[in-house]
Amino acid sequence: HLVLSVVTEENKISLVDTRSLSTDSPAVFSQAALPAKCGGQMWNPGVPTVLATCTVTGEVTVWELRGDTLIQNKTKPTFGASSICWSSKGKQLAVGTNDGKIFNLKPTLDEARCTQAPAEILSSGCLV
Repeated sequence: HLVLSVVTEENKISLVDTRSLSTDSPAVFSQAALPAKCGGQMWNPGVPTVLATCTVTGEVTVWELRGDTLIQNKTKPTFGASSICWSSKGKQLAVGTNDGKIFNLKPTLDEARCTQAPAEILSSGCLV
């Protein structure tokens, strides 16, 4: 598949076959529900069948596309995530939290490293 992931207003991830975008009715071939509004999503650049999401409530989830089905692989429900980004090779997921920390997580969501927020970020009230 050449896949586009779209988050709907109903908090669902819809996977669309991009080859169907030129038709009158694009083909959604898989859907999965999020527990809250999506705060970010990103496909893994090293493993193109793996998608990471974070919700506005701070939950981080790693999904895997198996055939035509999107499967929830791992979840950290009370992580406090505000942003996510895969490393360039997709071996780690960087997760920014509301308190300014940046966690490097393995695709299994096990912690590899934590970087504390710089004092400048904490004193200015910026979010990561």
